[in-house]
Amino acid sequence: MKYPKPTIFMSHIHENKELALIIKELIDTIFENALNIFVSSDCESIDLGDEWLMNINDGLKQCDIMLLICSPESIYRPWIAFEAGVGWSKGIKVIPLCCFGLTISSLPLPFNRWQAANANREDSLNRLMKIIAKEFDLKYNEIRWKDTVKKQSILIKGIEEN
Repeated sequence: MKYPKPTIFMSHIHENKELALIIKELIDTIFENALNIFVSSDCESIDLGDEWLMNINDGLKQCDIMLLICSPESIYRPWIAFEAGVGWSKGIKVIPLCCFGLTISSLPLPFNRWQAANANREDSLNRLMKIIAKEFDLKYNEIRWKDTVKKQSILIKGIEEN
């Protein structure tokens, strides 16, 4: 399947699904659905009856940016490293987003090869939105979206505490 819009692939483990969906919602809201955001645990990316491995493969082939949800558990799962390797081999931006207590300084190889951010910090989310805007030639006004970014940051902190 060919996606009609530029694609962001969000690599995550099932246990980090809620966080991935919050970040997807933030990107969709700010950029008004101008991008395809592939999240394997989201029914918009893989629907009932779809061949899930084929959909993941299509998402990986077509993605222009990759976001890695890096938690203490996810960084030791083979799929996350596999998907990160696809991004690396394509030469696209691969952005690790640390969460659930994982710090940027404790990211192991291969994840520490890329400049990382903290998923729950407003400044990191703003920086991510600026990078996405720049990569896809979109507009992002930090002041306009300040409350939205703050709200999503608080939501992420809330799921990290539970």
